[in-house]
Amino acid sequence: MKVIIDAFGGDHAPASVLEGCALAINEFDLDIICVGDEEKVRKEAAERHISLEKMEVVHATSVISCNDPPTKIRSTHANSSMAVGLQLLKDGAGDIFISAGSTGALVVGAVLIVGRLEGVKHPAIATFLPSKSNCFLLLDSGATIDCKAETLEQFAVMSTKLMPHLKAPRIGLLNIGVESIKGTGLQRRAFELLAGNSTINFVGNIEPGAAFAGMCDVLVADGFNGNIFLKTIEAASAFVVGELEGAGLTNELAVVARAFDSSRAGGSLLVGLNKLVLKAHGSANAQTIKGAIGQALKVVKGQGLHAGSGNGDRV
Repeated sequence: MKVIIDAFGGDHAPASVLEGCALAINEFDLDIICVGDEEKVRKEAAERHISLEKMEVVHATSVISCNDPPTKIRSTHANSSMAVGLQLLKDGAGDIFISAGSTGALVVGAVLIVGRLEGVKHPAIATFLPSKSNCFLLLDSGATIDCKAETLEQFAVMSTKLMPHLKAPRIGLLNIGVESIKGTGLQRRAFELLAGNSTINFVGNIEPGAAFAGMCDVLVADGFNGNIFLKTIEAASAFVVGELEGAGLTNELAVVARAFDSSRAGGSLLVGLNKLVLKAHGSANAQTIKGAIGQALKVVKGQGLHAGSGNGDRV
């Protein structure tokens, strides 16, 4: 199995990426292609005493940052580590591509370079979060910011293929109240479409607290609200863990709070594409990268966020 990774994606790259890859190689059976400026990669690895013996380095001349317009990935930044990595994925050089770089650039690049599955208008980032009934899937957590109601309906349909272990996953719509009249025009129209779709098990509007209480298996949201929801949970849990650890407390509350720690989650799958793309957290450290690679292996093997027909088609 071969993983392609953006060596310069993320706030702490390339050090965090190379260290994470080294940790993954020691634990998992895989091959890794690191994409980025080869001279800088080899220099960083040498300075940190990281062996590149089991890592292939593919040269890329630039990096597309979070401050760059995402659409520049096919022009000004066509030779960036992210663009080159996505092209390698498209060409079949690896099974999955991982990047902790700009979410916007990754979404645009994945759509333009890798391509969408037939019938899919917009990709979405699928993130599992813990709940009282085990977990729920947040879709979208940041890929498509400006959504139409029809897009949210498509997210709901796609989500059922991501949870093949459930016969009829309970799908809820993120909202500020349970009543059908709550929310903006987007949520009200989406409610109508979801309620009228006989192919899904729609359980209505879901408030954040109800999602964590286990009232749904899938929480559908536009990328803007979904990303705010996710980042708020991550920030709140990090604050709780920090306060407890600062007070010298290592009780069960801290253990629960760590379940929302993005550094432990690894990454989230970008769904709706012709190939597998995993988005790691922008502040990823070595452990996060290792976790993302481990998650990527499960996805490729069909043990994680993956649904296939057996002929290579993946959502």
